[in-house]
Amino acid sequence: MWQDSYKEQAKVHLSDIRDLAPDHLILTGCGYQGEYPEVYNDFQTPHLWSRAWKWAHGGLSAIPWAGLRHLTDKGPIVLHEYGKLTVWPDPAEDELFRKANMPLRGNYGEMGLVALKEAGIEKLLPDVVENSRRLSAACTKILLEQPRRQPGVQGYQYHCAFRVGCNRGFMDDLACHIDPQFADLPLSNGDTALLIDRDFRGRALTTGEPVELGVYLSHFGQQEIADAVLAWSVEDRGRTLESGHVPGLSFPRGKNGLLRKMRFITPDGLGKFTLHVKLESDGKEVAVNNWDFWRFPHPLRALSEHIMIAADDFRWEDDLMAHFPTLRRVDDFVDAYFGVTLSRKSNDEKLGVLKSGQVKAIISDKWTDRLADFVESGGTVLLFDRGLLPESWYVQAQSPDDIQDKGYHDIYKLYAPFRSGWDHGNAATIVHEHPMLGDFPHEGWCDLHCFELIEGAASLKTAQLPGKANPVIRVVPMWRLTGAQAGPAPENPDVERLWATEDRVYLAESKIGKGRLVVCSLKLLNNTAGRYLLERLLEYLEPLAKVSKTRGHHFAHHNKIDLFLSYPKQVYRLNFLQAPGSTDIPVCSALWS
Repeated sequence: MWQDSYKEQAKVHLSDIRDLAPDHLILTGCGYQGEYPEVYNDFQTPHLWSRAWKWAHGGLSAIPWAGLRHLTDKGPIVLHEYGKLTVWPDPAEDELFRKANMPLRGNYGEMGLVALKEAGIEKLLPDVVENSRRLSAACTKILLEQPRRQPGVQGYQYHCAFRVGCNRGFMDDLACHIDPQFADLPLSNGDTALLIDRDFRGRALTTGEPVELGVYLSHFGQQEIADAVLAWSVEDRGRTLESGHVPGLSFPRGKNGLLRKMRFITPDGLGKFTLHVKLESDGKEVAVNNWDFWRFPHPLRALSEHIMIAADDFRWEDDLMAHFPTLRRVDDFVDAYFGVTLSRKSNDEKLGVLKSGQVKAIISDKWTDRLADFVESGGTVLLFDRGLLPESWYVQAQSPDDIQDKGYHDIYKLYAPFRSGWDHGNAATIVHEHPMLGDFPHEGWCDLHCFELIEGAASLKTAQLPGKANPVIRVVPMWRLTGAQAGPAPENPDVERLWATEDRVYLAESKIGKGRLVVCSLKLLNNTAGRYLLERLLEYLEPLAKVSKTRGHHFAHHNKIDLFLSYPKQVYRLNFLQAPGSTDIPVCSALWS
């Protein structure tokens, strides 16, 4: 019903504008991503909602641009509400909001602080404000640069909301005043901007990996670019690791497009490095930009023989065993421990094997009584989310309303910060110092090297985890209160209780009985950063055992291998025999004494 009402309003507005400005191009807008298609416009604003609205709540950060190009044959198009992201409001800036000559006046910072207090995490306020701005800045830079690479894009209008730029003389999101997190945005926002074809994904690299990037130029400056020089360097904290330059480049005005392909080798080391590019013409700087990457060493793919796996999802179990060739199943270990026997062993007997001390840690994807007993008795469990954890641990997916399908996407599984105006979604991440992280690089939050770890990952309710959970990687959500839930805050009636939040985690540790439980919902097999973090977690659970060189003796004599296994009470000798040139399976004979 309300859709019809909006359409009728749009038709009336369009008619009024036609009467007042018959020679002007007109865009009327109503609805989520633009006007309803039934209302004719000079511009088209396509509805980019995508499947289950994931696009919309992700700030439209993964548009298949080629799918839009045919629309430009019919006339100009406008992407409305593209990249609509914001930051957590700061109580220190409430005075600016109260004086704002705009609809967004109010004590938003105090509202946010009330939400943190009611969730018991008000001490995190400085980190939440800082990290939400870092996250918003990283995403906004990409969302400015991504469309500027596309042919046919002629311009954009950039809005900011919670930064209240009108009170500072200009937009603080453009780093003209106090926000250091947004210092790079003018590099992406100038009349002429250098860009690369690397967005959210692909920021985590393996040392020695060849990297090929397209360097693009969006040029709407005053002069044609001719005989220019493109210089680039790879730097780590001011130290130049690689560099190069390309002379003799030209580029027309009013165009976006590929300027040059470039290649470099991912440098040795661990952690963040930065790619710098600069375009000069006639000895003058035309454009400059930079992008952060992270490098990680090749994975060791080794772990202690005392760590085993007991997964409910056999496919995921195989994936982990493919990464760690020495990883073994708990059930296989128990069977091997008892040997060949016709009698079935009881669960108590099997659990006794686990408590014997030979199994120090178990990787699993489901919390069971058996694992809880193992932890209580002193064992360690690393529990990964595969959708099989207790239901109470999970955040309930956003409920559909009258305009949303049943497949409504869970906005709390997105990397991008919450959308302003809608006031719900994840606002910030906080990474706490903890020995389980080892030397995993971070600056107190999940930067772009963690995108593939977080996108699609569930956040878990800290209070619902077993024992007293100690958060290691936190995520701070926000949602809007309505109806009876809203109203004046009990402890501060002058502040509207408008928002709520909750203590949630991607990674946490609980002490239970004599043992410990580590719970992780990050998607650690998705990129090299995740695999490196996975190895740090396993190293923390049980340090890699040093294998004695005299443990076994292997003798190779052309086509015969004798394997001797020595134990206190008996000696086994296995002979593997194969005829020269034969491809048959070797014959195995066993002798013992």
